[in-house]
Amino acid sequence: QIFANTFNGIVARWENDAAYPGIAIDLSGETGNSRALEVVGSGANTTVFVGKGTDIRTFEGDGEGGFTENTARRINAVFADEVDAIAAENADTLWVANNASAAGSRLVYVWNGAAYVADAAAAAALPFKAFVAQGLAVDPADQLYMLAEAGGAMDGIAVGLFDGTNLPPEPSSLDSDGDGVYDAAGRINSASLVTDVAVDRANNTVYWTSAGGSGGIGLLKVNFPQFPLMTFAEARVDDNGDFMPDMLNDTVRVVGVITSPNYQSGSRSEHYFQDATAGLDLYFSGGNLGLNIGDEVEVVGVMAQYNGLAEIVPLSTGDVTVLSSGNSVVPVVITPAELNEDVEGQLVRMDSVWLTDPSAWPAEGSNRSVYFTDGIDTVMMYVDRDTDLDGWVPPQGLMNLISVAGQFSTATPPNDGYQIRGTLQEHFIDLSPEVALDPDSLGFGEMAINGHHTLMVKFKNMGTTPVVIDSIRFGTEYFSSAMADSAIAGQDSADIPVTFSPMMTDPVEDVMTIHTPVASFEVVVTGSGYELFPLVWRMHADSTGSEWFFTEAAQHMVRNIAYNPVSRHLLVASRVGGSKVWAIDQATGDTVKSLNTSIITGGGYYINLLACTEDGQIIVGNLAYSSGQPFKLYYYADEDADPVVAYDGTFDVFGARVGDALAVSGSGNDVKVYVSGSGNSNVNVLTLSDGVATRGTDIALPEASAARYGIAPVAHGDYIFTNGPGITPRYIKADGTVLHEFDTAVIPSGTNVTYFEVPTNSGTTRHFIGITNGYSSGTSVVELLGTPGDELCSSYNLLAAPTENYATNGNANATGAAVYNTGLNSLVEMITNNGISSYDFSVVEGDAITAILNTDNIIPEVYSLSQNYPNPFNPTTSVDVSLPKTGLVKILIYNILGQEVMSVFNGQLTAGNHSFMIDASSLSSGVYVYRIQADGFTAAKKMVLMK
Repeated sequence: QIFANTFNGIVARWENDAAYPGIAIDLSGETGNSRALEVVGSGANTTVFVGKGTDIRTFEGDGEGGFTENTARRINAVFADEVDAIAAENADTLWVANNASAAGSRLVYVWNGAAYVADAAAAAALPFKAFVAQGLAVDPADQLYMLAEAGGAMDGIAVGLFDGTNLPPEPSSLDSDGDGVYDAAGRINSASLVTDVAVDRANNTVYWTSAGGSGGIGLLKVNFPQFPLMTFAEARVDDNGDFMPDMLNDTVRVVGVITSPNYQSGSRSEHYFQDATAGLDLYFSGGNLGLNIGDEVEVVGVMAQYNGLAEIVPLSTGDVTVLSSGNSVVPVVITPAELNEDVEGQLVRMDSVWLTDPSAWPAEGSNRSVYFTDGIDTVMMYVDRDTDLDGWVPPQGLMNLISVAGQFSTATPPNDGYQIRGTLQEHFIDLSPEVALDPDSLGFGEMAINGHHTLMVKFKNMGTTPVVIDSIRFGTEYFSSAMADSAIAGQDSADIPVTFSPMMTDPVEDVMTIHTPVASFEVVVTGSGYELFPLVWRMHADSTGSEWFFTEAAQHMVRNIAYNPVSRHLLVASRVGGSKVWAIDQATGDTVKSLNTSIITGGGYYINLLACTEDGQIIVGNLAYSSGQPFKLYYYADEDADPVVAYDGTFDVFGARVGDALAVSGSGNDVKVYVSGSGNSNVNVLTLSDGVATRGTDIALPEASAARYGIAPVAHGDYIFTNGPGITPRYIKADGTVLHEFDTAVIPSGTNVTYFEVPTNSGTTRHFIGITNGYSSGTSVVELLGTPGDELCSSYNLLAAPTENYATNGNANATGAAVYNTGLNSLVEMITNNGISSYDFSVVEGDAITAILNTDNIIPEVYSLSQNYPNPFNPTTSVDVSLPKTGLVKILIYNILGQEVMSVFNGQLTAGNHSFMIDASSLSSGVYVYRIQADGFTAAKKMVLMK
């Protein structure tokens, strides 16, 4: 579009240089001369500024040749005389010259309607103050003005940069070297009257028209003034914190080194470059600048921002000068979490990262976003097809990654969308070591819910340099590894324990990621769960009808539970609302009745514990925890009988606290009662006959409090199990001889112990202890595989899982207990403040429970596998194994066709002697082979099952 104005205010418009003109704006009927005209934009975004008298009028185009005045942008009451010249940097920034008869021409800067007068304080400082301004030109890149002057011998052009107050001083000489190029800002004299001026910054050329002398259009070549050099940090400074450069739309001059390839094609250029302080994106739409990584360039351009990315935009190729080549830049080391505004535009390095999905890498000729992670945070990389990265195969494991930090944000303010952009293939530094995993996938099969089952993965370092495993991660809560930081030397290996803790019956699949500083390795792990102890019923402390068990105001009032095999009721002592003994139904958990407790009184807690004999006699005891307190035992002949005092003593009689633990054995008139407590060095034994208890022979303990958590008699008191705080559970003879101390690294210590025997369908009796954890619900069951008597605990097996941990209420006293219900073959557990649960114990019947034990502390020198005994057998037999060192062990049973029919054991075993009890109830009669594999040792033997 072409515009021209007349002196009286008519503005004509040509669509192009071949079109006829039309009147776009008509101000001829208004006061004042029209000396100045300026146009910016194009199409519907065309804005026309018209000087009319002392005002500047603004008209906005509609894209079809029509223009409407924007009266809100009318500038008046600023100029003392008529506007003579207007030059626009953009639609909001104008330079204006007006004729002032008293002080000569004034140069006025207008921004968003606010006017700033150059030399407002002293008009005499302007070098052309005595002359009349005829025309004005502005170069937006440099904020350069060219002011055409008229007046006697001083006709000419003033050239300079506006510094916010004055023009630069007029130099004495403009062409000191005589090459015809004017080298500095200042005044350029002309022999003829200069009436208007225009500037072509790209070609360092000024055009002017002359109304006198020779007239016509002249050309003048000028070296325009330079901007002061600034650092990148100064150019992109953001003091107001709005995530935009404070110098946005201003022109800057910087020197930096190119750090990226050209991300544009054809006639455009885009490179990242930086100095020691910061970085910027260099964008030029006017051609390919031909720059290379390592070029040091000087750039003059306008500060811009594209979707949050700070850019410098030169106006011409002449604004970009290559100063040197082959330079290097040291990248800033960051983590993905540290990718932000501080490093935008710079070359960065992220160590120990990997592609989250290597298959997402773009094919040749395609752009695509891919993602890298350090295992904690994730960052997006944009892979540009204008690089050599598309169609390439990057490292598939751990790498150090060099890239440039960019941004693409649509937010206001633009404070997100930080990303990296790929540069060169050599910037993807592969760190993956040579490693082999055995196995490369791990299947646990079906494991008991609530249990913890561990298998091994062998990590083999095939290289010559050490590999450090710094973390092992899983995607679900079902799998874990106890392996800490570990360094594996070259040509060495390490076993990684993987533990499966199923919480449901559904199959689960996960990926174990073995992370090292140089690579990550993956092993697929799978497994499913089964209910070892299916829940039959639960009376939860918070459920309706359980108010006698727990209330918020009455906590810690229920301490233990007993089973009455005669009435087949569960008996619970409670102090909620008074001293009570409650009977509940074994099959449903419903409350049946309460026993008569009218005479029960005295002691620290009138009712603390109770126990029941095999013929239904009931003993209730209080707690005596300090000197002078009574200790009483109350006797019930059965649940419907009235209680009588069976024993009436004091704390001082026993010389220690009694009533924290209570148990009974025997029946009829041959009953023994066992009591102990915190700080007590004995299990105090009383004999009970016809409802009267008398002191018997105490059982000495190795230390005080050793039976504070529980007493479980065996064989009518010939032996007892004990448990105490911070003390390992023990198996003790009546004379005080400690026959076995359980290893709490294998068997949980818990806060209670109970002993029970389970008769089986085959006519045998199996022996168990239950160790309850009162701090958080759950009872671990241990099968005792030794010969009853002194050798009962010589071998044992911890069943695969405890009962469910469902506790939701705190239990600071850790009180709780479990009893075996012979009537329903169930395990009933009571956890103070939380509830009573009945679990099916059918695991005993028809299951091949495998015994894992260490029979002594002597480490064998060689591997061995014993012949099973008895042989032939029906249906159980035992096998002994000797292991000189800890390792992964498999024991499998095959039929005569070589088909695997049973897995006896598959897991980690410590060094020592171990015995395995095999129940072959599920197999048919015949000859079988059992085979062991343990760290290179293999052996097999035959066994005969006869039913």
